[in-house]
Amino acid sequence: MDSRKRLPAKQRRRILIHAAIDVFSESNFQVAKVADIASRAGISEPMVYKFFNSKKELFLEILDSTSHKTLQNFLAFNREGFEQAASKEELIRLLEESLMTYFDSMETYRKEIKIYFQAISEIDDPDVQEVLKSAYERYADFYDSVLQRAQAKNLIGSALDTKAIAWDIVGFTIHQSTLFIMGYYDKENLKAFLSRRLQTWL
Repeated sequence: MDSRKRLPAKQRRRILIHAAIDVFSESNFQVAKVADIASRAGISEPMVYKFFNSKKELFLEILDSTSHKTLQNFLAFNREGFEQAASKEELIRLLEESLMTYFDSMETYRKEIKIYFQAISEIDDPDVQEVLKSAYERYADFYDSVLQRAQAKNLIGSALDTKAIAWDIVGFTIHQSTLFIMGYYDKENLKAFLSRRLQTWL
């Protein structure tokens, strides 16, 4: 008997999500079949619908959970570090560490990144658009808040547009994620380029 039938619902749901990530990343949202996801998860197709009402709902769940994981990567080394920064140089170092924590995680989350790019092709769907916009806004809001606190402490110039810089940082991560998926990512070149960009932004 398949031992997965005896798993708690929460654990079975997690297995289902991981299976969906595999299937979506190997094809795309439109082509992927619920039957294939169920098979990969080792459950029946009707069981999938006990956890999610549709393939789309499962896809949106993956997008949303991935966005929260990404934000946690930005925060991984502790938000307090930003609050305690005492100089512009220290702030730049912390920003670089924060972004490199994300970039270092890209190999681990390669499948999820591929799914995110698939989602962009579905941007005309209001539900997909809402999830993507909410995710990118969370990233931008995080860096905007960091930079606003730095301004309040006179670590960076008061005339800097922190919101614009925050969105530029988000755009930079999207660009580097694209290069990674295409096979052009080079960590050492990225670190040097990021250091120069941070100096330019601030």
